[in-house]
Amino acid sequence: MAKGFGIAALVLAILSMFSPYGINFAVIWVGMICATVAALNGDRGLTIASVVIAFAGLLLFAPVTLAAIVNAAHMGDYAGLVFGFAPMGIAIVALVIDAARRSGKDSTIAS
Repeated sequence: MAKGFGIAALVLAILSMFSPYGINFAVIWVGMICATVAALNGDRGLTIASVVIAFAGLLLFAPVTLAAIVNAAHMGDYAGLVFGFAPMGIAIVALVIDAARRSGKDSTIAS
């Protein structure tokens, strides 16, 4: 199950690079939800690749989206900034949670 969600996240991260303005947010969010499920089930490689590709796609291939995010941040509205980069952060947090759960040394996370 983890590999399937990881592959889906990777495919959606690649598709987000070629999505038009506005739709790429939805594609990134769905892809990073799949990456989060994959990370929580133990798949690290595809999750990391999906996060890196989604982040690079947002920075390099979506200049209008990035300009809208940065402009909103300069105007004092940080919701766009959070909305734009939160999916990648959620997947990274899921990787950390899975690593802590597997190590068994972190007492703050219930197994």
